[in-house]
Amino acid sequence: MNRRNQILLGVLAVQLALTGFIWLRSSGGGPQEAGPLLPGVTETNVVRLTVENRDGNRVVLAKSGGSWVLPDLDEFPADESKVRELLEKLPQLRTDRLVAESETSHRRLKVAPDEFERKLTLQTADGKEQILWIGTTAGGRTSHVRVGDDKRVYLADDLASWQLAVAPQWMDRHALFLKRTERRSSLLEIENAQGRWTFRKSDDGTWTMEGLRSGETLDTSKVNGLASRLAALYLSAPIGKERKPKYGLDRPAARVTLTLKAKAQNEGEEEPAETRKQLLIGAKDDENNGYYVLSPDSKYPDFVVRIAAYNLREFVEHGRKDFLKQEG
Repeated sequence: MNRRNQILLGVLAVQLALTGFIWLRSSGGGPQEAGPLLPGVTETNVVRLTVENRDGNRVVLAKSGGSWVLPDLDEFPADESKVRELLEKLPQLRTDRLVAESETSHRRLKVAPDEFERKLTLQTADGKEQILWIGTTAGGRTSHVRVGDDKRVYLADDLASWQLAVAPQWMDRHALFLKRTERRSSLLEIENAQGRWTFRKSDDGTWTMEGLRSGETLDTSKVNGLASRLAALYLSAPIGKERKPKYGLDRPAARVTLTLKAKAQNEGEEEPAETRKQLLIGAKDDENNGYYVLSPDSKYPDFVVRIAAYNLREFVEHGRKDFLKQEG
């Protein structure tokens, strides 16, 4: 090949390379600068979230008066910390880890409308809605994700489907009760089908029982355990504000009252007034192994909730002898 032909071939190669580069730029191909996966979504402008799984189960979270609630459960309070944790992650998702661009990969990676691990629907304050499909994991907390109708699939860190439950993790499980560290109990009253009992706690921490007979000894560890349990009960699920007859709250199986005394902040200060917390324990929900409960003196007095049976069984079934130390 003579030198003239070599020069012509070199010019042609340069022209072809330049043409390809211009085509890629105009068609959106080639390397692109990474941007947010969910444009317009910030930690503060999301007002509604819906989490769905492939079985059709879902949980809806909505902002109401500055707080997050569960609108499908009469606006029962949501766990603000868990919602905030999710909202902090979403604006951090980027488009710098593209793994697939074909529709044929969507079902395999489980980011298809008919085959997904989680469907996260976000609504912002301006009324706009975005859908994020969350699919299979790529190791640890890294998942395959896709936005709406976009064919491109990306990797997202710290957003695994198992972190987005469609059950109780989103509710404020302590919404109706005080934390154990906030107050100390001074009086416990239990009334059930077996009778009614009153237990008082002295300043030195010793429990006594009203009406204790000669020769009887109170099992103080049992009483202390029951009082401590009441001060930190976990909810299994909120039920709603309607009091249906099947909940058995008009004639409760047990009525429990715990009087809580606040601790003085500094030595010599007068202690704040006592607070009474009452639980009405209704019928047993055998299907879910829990009791229907209402706490009329709580922060949310109108909500019926369900609490696991093992936490409340003794309040319903214990009789006098169960609170006493047994001989031998």
